Amino acid sequence: MTHRAVLTAGVCAPRRVGEKLAASLVIKVLNALDDAGILADTAYPGGKMPNISEARTAVCLQKMNHTQRTATVLVTVMVPVKMGGGACEDMAIRVGTILERLGGVCVQEECCFNGYADAFYIRVLGTFRGTAAMDAWGSTSDFEVQIGGEPLKNAVSFKAEQAVDQVTGTPLSTSVWTFKIVEEFGRGQSPNPSPAEPFNVYVVRSAGVECFDTCSWVACQLENTSTGMRQVRTGVAKHRTVLSE
Repeated sequence: MTHRAVLTAGVCAPRRVGEKLAASLVIKVLNALDDAGILADTAYPGGKMPNISEARTAVCLQKMNHTQRTATVLVTVMVPVKMGGGACEDMAIRVGTILERLGGVCVQEECCFNGYADAFYIRVLGTFRGTAAMDAWGSTSDFEVQIGGEPLKNAVSFKAEQAVDQVTGTPLSTSVWTFKIVEEFGRGQSPNPSPAEPFNVYVVRSAGVECFDTCSWVACQLENTSTGMRQVRTGVAKHRTVLSE
């Protein structure tokens, strides 16, 4: 049996950067609702929902997952009780359609009544993945994958391995490196054409830059998901060089 030395890179985003990205996503949703003629504002502080005199929405970020590169936005639809629950349902459907057009996968909860505000309300949650959630995910990652000098903005994982001697555990210098790149694309996005072979792959980290040279592809797998497309490409490289540390 041949054992392998494994090198991996994952996605990690500092919370302070994520908060800025979260604000940009909320603003994107607010602008889309406003363009559709739906009164929208950031969510009110807890317990301070005012009396509702007209139909409106409150928007906030429900949660973020940096590892999976997803973000969920909560839009609370509120209408005065005099307008009825049907009006609340109709507006919630409109909100869901808008979120889906932005690339989100939506879940609409049941219509409820708030006695303090004397209003009906419905929570609509939209979950966004990859660049559909944040255009700047790549800047928050602890690594970047480049092919032909161009960064793969949708890369979420990189893994490389080389065969090692079964007895000593040392790498076999004559063995090629096998690498796998995972990319995730939101709705309306598609993978770019693969570069001509041979090509070089660079993995850029704060600790240094690695170069995998004389590369070629050996497999490519595409998977359609509920949020878009997932591409997994496997390649081989003749050498791995650390350019800087």
